[in-house]
Amino acid sequence: MQRADRITLLSIALAFSPVVAHQSEGFVAHPLYAVTAGALFLMALLNTATAVARIHWTMAQLSGPTPVPPRPTEPARPDRRRPVEEAAAALRHQPHQVG
Repeated sequence: MQRADRITLLSIALAFSPVVAHQSEGFVAHPLYAVTAGALFLMALLNTATAVARIHWTMAQLSGPTPVPPRPTEPARPDRRRPVEEAAAALRHQPHQVG
């Protein structure tokens, strides 16, 4: 059960719960609000089922084969490891450089 489903279910239950409580119990100081209690119980069951399903799916994905084969290693390119001397010399004369 996702967030929008929970909000919708709880808001509908909270909207109709006083009407049903008044129809079934009349004027009492502390009505039961059975509709809200039932909605919360249903949400607890569905949220637990969603969590168990997500855990099951995650465990199945972890135990399965690797979906993407590893890429062959590419040798390092020497021109990327050393800075270009002209650019390095230009950066040395910048005022924000130390040393």
